[in-house]
Amino acid sequence: MLRAAYESTAAAMDPAEPYVLTDLFDCDTTRIGLLEQLGFERFRTWDHVNDRDLGLPLPSPALPEGFRVRSARLEDADRLAVARNHSFEEDWTGEQYRSEVMDKPGYDPAREIVAEAPDGRIAAFAVYWVDELNGVGHFEPVGTHRDFQRRGLGRAVMLEAMRRMRDLGLSTVTVNHNAENTAAHALYASLGFVRTHETYGFRAPVGRAGRG
Repeated sequence: MLRAAYESTAAAMDPAEPYVLTDLFDCDTTRIGLLEQLGFERFRTWDHVNDRDLGLPLPSPALPEGFRVRSARLEDADRLAVARNHSFEEDWTGEQYRSEVMDKPGYDPAREIVAEAPDGRIAAFAVYWVDELNGVGHFEPVGTHRDFQRRGLGRAVMLEAMRRMRDLGLSTVTVNHNAENTAAHALYASLGFVRTHETYGFRAPVGRAGRG
């Protein structure tokens, strides 16, 4: 399967791209061994994977004066697009965000928690996903508009989301972040998240792997 995936990916790639990439959890030793047999090598630590017990105490969010935390609404699409663009240097339009995120199966605006600034802008946001069968929630993504960073707004939206997850009966929440993102690490650690795993990036040169 891995060989076929490598070959089909390599065949569809831009010829200028030198490597086929994949990632996996550090605990997936079987797949690590199979990839190495096929000529892949680990080239980076990609994400830190963090868990938090929702049974632990949750402090109340602290908001600057005039800000409020609430669920997103469909009519927020334009403002959410701006917030994402200023958080992640992306280029969403409101129409794209509405059609490619908000209208997709599984998305629920009630589970996108936002911090609204006094002027109506979306200052921070956190989308949480729910696995009720296993009692686990997951954050993806979490962001703060660059004009509003270092005011505790990312912390506030996550705390509100965790309170709602706990009320649903979930026991654990997870969040991943780029291993090089020290600001994200500091935020999540301050909320009680503990790193449980890493994900590794593996790569193989196009045309030189898959023969093992």
